[in-house]
Amino acid sequence: MENKKMTLVEHLAELRKRIVVTLIIIILFSILSYIFVEEIIEFLTRVMEEELVYISPAEAFLTQIKVAIFAGFIGALPVILYQIWSFILPALKKDERKYLTLLVPVSYLLFLAGSAFALLVIIPFGIRFFLGFATQDLQAMFSIRNYISFVIAIVIPFGLVFQLPLLVIFFTKINLT
Repeated sequence: MENKKMTLVEHLAELRKRIVVTLIIIILFSILSYIFVEEIIEFLTRVMEEELVYISPAEAFLTQIKVAIFAGFIGALPVILYQIWSFILPALKKDERKYLTLLVPVSYLLFLAGSAFALLVIIPFGIRFFLGFATQDLQAMFSIRNYISFVIAIVIPFGLVFQLPLLVIFFTKINLT
């Protein structure tokens, strides 16, 4: 997009276009993820020593949909980041744009690193911690829905927290004070 002044309506049209593209990509990646949802769930539940259960008729199916959407979001994240930065790009100065070129791929890699840290370190530690509360009279029984919600609630914040160094570097480079 060339560097021209846009009206409010043009900005809103551009934003709408980018949101539609983002939603379509998430849907496509979610459909693709649903094909592999059993493998994804198996990977996410590998740390569970206890057997997972489902306690309502549709829980297992709805959890598969949730996992497919989550995996679709993670898979579509490079496109989502590109759409965000492409919308912001015209408002930036030339030297700010130079840093942005590196920002998108590094941002995705940092998100993946934070997610991997959560999956490989934090979640196994957290599960062991919570299973430590089980006694002979109090047995742990996790439902698949609650376990997957727990995993997502840990993975996304860790992926986002791993973005902080990048934001600090970016704001330092553009002298934002």
